[in-house]
Amino acid sequence: MKRILFSVMTIAIVGALIGGGVFAYFSDVESSPDNSFTAGTLDLSVDNENPWTSTKITVSNMAPGADGVATMTLTNEGTIDGTLTVDLKNLSDTEGENPEPEINTTEPGDLSANMDIALWVDANHDGVQDGGETVLYSGKLNAEAGPYSVGTLAASATTYVSLNYSIDSGVGNDIQGDISTFDIEFNLTQVP
Repeated sequence: MKRILFSVMTIAIVGALIGGGVFAYFSDVESSPDNSFTAGTLDLSVDNENPWTSTKITVSNMAPGADGVATMTLTNEGTIDGTLTVDLKNLSDTEGENPEPEINTTEPGDLSANMDIALWVDANHDGVQDGGETVLYSGKLNAEAGPYSVGTLAASATTYVSLNYSIDSGVGNDIQGDISTFDIEFNLTQVP
């Protein structure tokens, strides 16, 4: 009996070995080396400066009836699109030298309350506010309350924002010697 049992086990093992060799499958392995992820960039330059360190608007000896315009060139030097905003921040008015008495003695200065500004997307880059261009803000300097959306600035694209300023010719001595300072801030944020 032992012999029969041993013979049956031997046949089963040999059968299993033969059966395993009969059922072989094809195989093929492919490999892709050096895969990587790289994050895109947002990189805003203003007037070909990056970082923007120059003062854009410095006007002295302004008088009633004075006006002017400043245009800023904005380029997304990055690799992804961004949403661009502009804001005028940190407005400060101070009294300067005034040889004549002021009618309105509002402190600390009246220049920003008497200066009209217009901020717009200058599509044709001519410094003139044309009818079809997007106006971001129009009103008194001291009433500006940004930020304002300039729109999408695609990777490697350029847009222009202009600021026009003027003082009414009938303002009189109220602004004489007054000083208004402010910061211009552009912010480029990734498009979601």
